[in-house]
Amino acid sequence: MTTPPLATAILVLGPPLVFKAYETEFSEKFNFLKPWKTPLPLHQFIVTHSANVKAIFCSAVSPVTAEIIQSLPELRFVLASSIGVNHIDLRECKRRGIVVANAGSTFAEDVADMAVGLLIDVVKRISAGDRLVKARVWPRQGDYPLTHKVCYIYMKELLKQFFWLVGVGCVPGPSRLGTTAPFGSSHHFHGPLAACDEPPFTNRAAEVDVVDQSNRRGDLSPTPETHHI
Repeated sequence: MTTPPLATAILVLGPPLVFKAYETEFSEKFNFLKPWKTPLPLHQFIVTHSANVKAIFCSAVSPVTAEIIQSLPELRFVLASSIGVNHIDLRECKRRGIVVANAGSTFAEDVADMAVGLLIDVVKRISAGDRLVKARVWPRQGDYPLTHKVCYIYMKELLKQFFWLVGVGCVPGPSRLGTTAPFGSSHHFHGPLAACDEPPFTNRAAEVDVVDQSNRRGDLSPTPETHHI
């Protein structure tokens, strides 16, 4: 009796959050290998299934190293759930002719919206006020200090705030900065992925009240252009 060939498999590393959310739905269409569900060390798990892995689906915190790539002779495709691909050995992928893809701008607008939400939270001290109320400390500490309007700061006079988005990822700059327009703020964008006529950020840094440094978490490795931001 002939043994049927192993089904083409996709190795999942991480796993990505999007995979956790849609695991059941995805698994109806694809044969996924899930190393986190076995007691085997990752390297041993990969070697065990190396003959039938054609693709890798990985999160931003799961390195796809040259060693992993070399352990998979049939690997043809690597998909990152993140925008950044610096956790993937691109040189080895290029040498092998392996296609690499990322999430592109899929999450960009959501991340930009969250940045604006966090900005409002910080300027209006919403989370800090919530903690004060829950801790029931206002009888001892007194009333919570007044905050500023998002569009103004109080110094000797009311001054309009100056927002600058330093984008080093795929968060859309000029298009999303319009989100701050209702606050009456001046806003500018500097980044590699959008054409803009702005002067270098370092030339105007002293004027800036709020800076949103996109991709601060480090999905992209530091470069001479982003060093010391």
